[in-house]
Amino acid sequence: MTDDDDAHTDTDTDIESNRTRTSNRDATDTPAPAQHGESASERRSLSRRATLRGTAAVGMALAGLGTVGSFSEPAQASDAIVSEITAEDTAVTNNDGTVHAVYLEPELTVEWQHFGDGVDSVSISIRVLLDTANEVIFLESLSTEDAGDRVEITDTSDSFDAVSGSIDLAFDRVDITDAADGIDGSDFSDGSIAAGDSETTTVEVLVNAVIDGNDGEHETIDIGRAFDVTVTNPDGEAGVNGSMNTDAE
Repeated sequence: MTDDDDAHTDTDTDIESNRTRTSNRDATDTPAPAQHGESASERRSLSRRATLRGTAAVGMALAGLGTVGSFSEPAQASDAIVSEITAEDTAVTNNDGTVHAVYLEPELTVEWQHFGDGVDSVSISIRVLLDTANEVIFLESLSTEDAGDRVEITDTSDSFDAVSGSIDLAFDRVDITDAADGIDGSDFSDGSIAAGDSETTTVEVLVNAVIDGNDGEHETIDIGRAFDVTVTNPDGEAGVNGSMNTDAE
């Protein structure tokens, strides 16, 4: 083989190697083709209860009955915003196995980034699911810094006009056994609980948030969290106390 042949072989090898690297890069970096009529916003992939790859997020605490929560902010502007809600388990102890009320008092932080002309509206729904019920507890829409019917904006340091910002929302305290037609105290109560036994009902809270921007942005976030409501019939107890009042002469 001549030097020219070696040169051609090396060149062909380099071209093939470049094609391979280009092919691998294209397979990794090239997005899937959009469906006809599908917008970029609609193609954003959202994951229920987990990480969002969009530019808006919701953090939530379910206050009331000992529930707490936290909101995780991105470490840097290029990071995906994380949405998270938390809700602690609750418990009632009585002798008849009755749960009279189950309260929610949600607190939300809604955050957005890179909305070119700010936020036009924020719509929030909070739904409660039991084995036998699926009920909307809150349905609120905010288009300005004004509060909704059962929600108040508690932090207005960032306005809706901000390209990147956040708002804090505080919802009214509600008893879900009274606020929803399909849920009442009997869903959590069990009058047949034996002494020393417990009965647990799992409640799932689903939050849907829709953030629309003035520049056509549209972000939808769906996240959820379950918590348990446990009622316990304590064991009976008895005791005797007193004094013999002893004396001697």
